[in-house]
Amino acid sequence: MIVTLLKKIIFILILLMPLFACIFLAYVGLDGYFDYRAIDKSELHRIEGTVKELQYSKQVKSSEVLVLYLNEYPSVFYISSIDASAFKRKAFKANVSIGSMISMNILDDDYDRLISNTPVWIALQGISVNEKDYLNIQDLNKARKSDANAALYISSFSIVTFIATLWLYIKHKLFIEIINSK
Repeated sequence: MIVTLLKKIIFILILLMPLFACIFLAYVGLDGYFDYRAIDKSELHRIEGTVKELQYSKQVKSSEVLVLYLNEYPSVFYISSIDASAFKRKAFKANVSIGSMISMNILDDDYDRLISNTPVWIALQGISVNEKDYLNIQDLNKARKSDANAALYISSFSIVTFIATLWLYIKHKLFIEIINSK
């Protein structure tokens, strides 16, 4: 009796797992889509400094993340793997080295944290050296919008999969058969 009940519970949980996975992916996709907001140039603060250290690390196969330190600030500046598609990495690597003067755009909120002289991680919204842009807010907004659209596609697919799976379960009366079986 108890073994049969446990088998029913386990089987029902196995049947429900795809439904929960669909709900989770739909939530993540919708959250990613509705979380997108284009950043305006008026929200940015421009800072300048001398490159103290450059680090490149591979987060994903196709994108390399930049982490850099400036002599003038104790904080760590970075370009996330999500924003890496908008970053002209090869040209930056070829033209910028330790000791180069660099101009960067950061969010106003990050600037407030930066001037507190407490080391924090700050996401870059733009990088230029000698008036040559390697990352700008227009390209970042396009890349982020593209990611938000991809999240919406994932969410839509998950919702359709959820409905199709639920329909199959109801059509074949899987839950009723399992609960009524002895």
